[in-house]
Amino acid sequence: MENFGVKIEANQISQTEKDNLLEKLENSFFDLDIYGEKKQEFNINDMKINFEFSECEFNYVMDKFRAVPSTHYKDEYAEEWKELKNLKIKTETGTISFLEWLPDDWKIIVDSEIPKRDRNGDTDFNEKIISLGAVDLSSLQGIITLAHEIGHVASTINTSESEMKKYFRNIEEFTSGRVYKFPINKEAAEDVISKERDAWAVAFKILKPLIKSGILSKNNLVDYVHKTSKESLSSYSDHFKWYIDNELLKD
Repeated sequence: MENFGVKIEANQISQTEKDNLLEKLENSFFDLDIYGEKKQEFNINDMKINFEFSECEFNYVMDKFRAVPSTHYKDEYAEEWKELKNLKIKTETGTISFLEWLPDDWKIIVDSEIPKRDRNGDTDFNEKIISLGAVDLSSLQGIITLAHEIGHVASTINTSESEMKKYFRNIEEFTSGRVYKFPINKEAAEDVISKERDAWAVAFKILKPLIKSGILSKNNLVDYVHKTSKESLSSYSDHFKWYIDNELLKD
C-alpha cells in the first residue's frame, strides 16, 4: 500500500495472531542473568551462545528509561546497567558476532530490570551508545531488537554528518508533529521511514544464520517487522497514515 509515494505497511493479521506471535518471540529459551557471571555460555541443541558483560559508568542515555530523569543516585542507577562486551551465537549454518557489526567506538548497555514500556531499544548517535531497557536477550524478541538497533548504526556508517543532522531533525518533526498536531513535510516522513527500513534490512542480514538454521522463522520475523503494532515498521506507517487522515502532510 502506498500513499503520497511512501510505502505503508499492510496490517493483515488479527490481534490474536499478533498476540500469539509476540508471545512466541518473547519467551526465554535459556537462563541468562546479566547480573551474574561476567562470561556466560549456553548450549541449546545445535546452538552455542556466548555472552560477556562488564560494569557501566553512568551516562545520561540511561535516563531515557527512568520514569523521572534525575541526576540523583546516578552511581547507584548505573549499577543496574551492564555493558555487553560480547555476544556470539554459533549455529550449524553460521556464526553471528553482534558487536563486529559496530564501529569500535560504540557501546551496548543493557538493563533487564526496567519495567517494560513501548520503547525498549535506543540508539544514541552523539554518545555512540545502544541502550536496551527491559530487553530480554534470552528471547528471540530481545535478539531481534538488538539486531535492529545495530542496524541503525551499520546502515548509516557512510552517511554524512549533514545528512545525519537532517535525519535527527526529521525524527523530531515526525514524532512531535503528532503530539502537538502540526503539519510535517512529506520529505521528513520519507526519510524517517526509509532509515527504519534500512535498519531492518541490516537486522535481517545479521539474523540470517538463525533463519537458515530454523531457530527463527523467517515468516515470523517478517510478520513481526511489518505487521505488529508498536514493535516495528507498522508503528511508523500508523504515524504516516495519521498525518494523511488529518491532512497534516505537506509537500
